[in-house]
Amino acid sequence: IIAELLGKPVSDFGGEISNNLTLDDILIVAPFNMQVRLLQQRLGDQARVGSVDKFQRQEAHVVIISMCSSTLEDSPRGAEFLLDTNRINVAVSRAKTLTIVVGSPGILTTRCQTIKEMELLNLYCWPVDHAG
Repeated sequence: IIAELLGKPVSDFGGEISNNLTLDDILIVAPFNMQVRLLQQRLGDQARVGSVDKFQRQEAHVVIISMCSSTLEDSPRGAEFLLDTNRINVAVSRAKTLTIVVGSPGILTTRCQTIKEMELLNLYCWPVDHAG
């Protein structure tokens, strides 16, 4: 994904091309520290990789959110942490131009254990169901 984005033109709100995307224009956000470390190792020290907490009050043209778990059951801190709307809102709001959510389709087909999990998961299913 990152390789495809690098060098692409970015326009401001008026449609003027402001620059071409560089690695500095991309934030990669993951909910778990182990995933952050793995992504940083894979992408190198120049990549801006961190948790939601690390990137508060920072922005980038593109934010890539790595969901990290194959299913909600695999989430080390539980579904409510992984799908927490406040944390996701902070991650999404860091993007000036584009947010990309990367995750396993298994997350969307997980059997929820509580009504709260159903409500949280529904927020992820809606865009997938209505994508053009």
